[in-house]
Order: sequence, then C-alpha cells, then structure tokens
Amino acid sequence: MRVALVLVFAFAVGASSARAQQPADSTSSHGRAAPVTPTPIRRWSVIFDVGWSRGGPSSGIETAMRDAGLGVDQLVAYPSSERDVPFPVEAQYRISQPWSVGLLFGRLLNGSTKGSGAVLGKYIAVDYRVTSVAMLLSAGLSDFQIGLGPALHHVQSRPDTTSGHAPSPWTDHWKVGFIAEARAMVTARSRVFLDLTIKYSFVGDEVVGPYSSSSGIFGEPPTTFPPTSLKYNHWFIGPGLGVRF
Repeated sequence: MRVALVLVFAFAVGASSARAQQPADSTSSHGRAAPVTPTPIRRWSVIFDVGWSRGGPSSGIETAMRDAGLGVDQLVAYPSSERDVPFPVEAQYRISQPWSVGLLFGRLLNGSTKGSGAVLGKYIAVDYRVTSVAMLLSAGLSDFQIGLGPALHHVQSRPDTTSGHAPSPWTDHWKVGFIAEARAMVTARSRVFLDLTIKYSFVGDEVVGPYSSSSGIFGEPPTTFPPTSLKYNHWFIGPGLGVRF
C-alpha cells in the first residue's frame, strides 16, 4: 500500500514539473491562439473615374437658339447637343475613422450645342466646358463615403461656325461653388478597388454670347445668338478604379 501511495505521489509531482518546464513558445502555440498580424492601414488612395454628365447649359442654349431662329430642322434635328466623356481624378488621405480629406481635379462637363437658321448655310455651335478643382471632406467606411467641399470652377465657352475655319478663342470665367459626392467601393480593404461615384457640381449662372452664325450661302447676313444667362450646375455618374497605399 505504501509503495502504491509513493508511486501515485511521484507521478503527480512529475506531471506537475513537466508542465512547469514547458517552453514559452509551446504554451503560446498550444495554450492560446498565436497573435494575428493586423492588416496595415493604407491612408492614401487615388481614384480615377470616367462616366456621364447631366445638366449644364445645353437645354438653355437650345431654347435661346430656337428663340433666335437657329432651331430650324435642315436634314438634322437642330438644335442638338452632345457631350464628351468626363474624367475626374481624386486623391484622398484618411485622417481617422471615419474622416478623410481629398483633392479633386477634372473636367466634369464638356459639350457642344449646334443650331441652324432657316436659310441654307446659316450654322452655329456653342461649345462649353467646366474644369473644376475641389477640396472635399468625406465621411464613411472603407466601402462607402459621402463628401462635400468648396470648389473653384473654370467656366469656358466659344462659338464655332465651322466651314473649315478655326473656332474662336475660349472665354474665361472663374466661379466659386461646391461639389458633393457619394461613392461605393469594392472590395473594401484591398489595395486595388472598383468604385461607383455620383457627384453634383454647383457652379451657378454665367452669360454666354452674343455670337454670330455663319452667313447664308447666298450672302444672307448672320443670325445672332443673343447674350444668355445659363445655368452650369451639373451631375456626374460613373465607375472608376482606385489604388490604396
């Protein structure tokens, strides 16, 4: 009986000593989960967007052309408007969750509206464009943001009577406004991501004109597009590609 008690006591002491002498790394690997290395915080991002613009002065130009007699249908349905593809770029820096600051630059509006008079040969196009730079404060997580900030808009217009001649120089006007945006991003934490952005640019009104059409083919005098106050506020929607670093 004494031998059995001694053997039990010796086994208990040995097991306790073995546990006490286990190396630290073994305890770490078996006693609890190894620490997980946190994902590095990428504070900077650059986003390149392309898309479509809506709004701007095109509808006001078309109305002014019709009122001036430059909305006559001559094989083509005049007046008619077209737009080029906008291509804004934005750089962002994440200050802290959920706040980011960003710098936006791009030509968000670029188009042309064409009109024609009742006399063959009378033609005019009014080209317009808005180039903007804005400082935006954004709030949101890694997959969705909303932002707002002041913007400086470079508003330009010019007449173009075509017929082989170089277009007139652009007029230059500077307007202070703002830009608001909402953006969804996938995937949320990867280095490279896709986004879909909606922007609203408040530019205000600007006077365009007076401009003269080309003369008629038999020497009829040009028709004048009168000075017209036009709204340049516009929307942008489009997808893009971004990089975090």
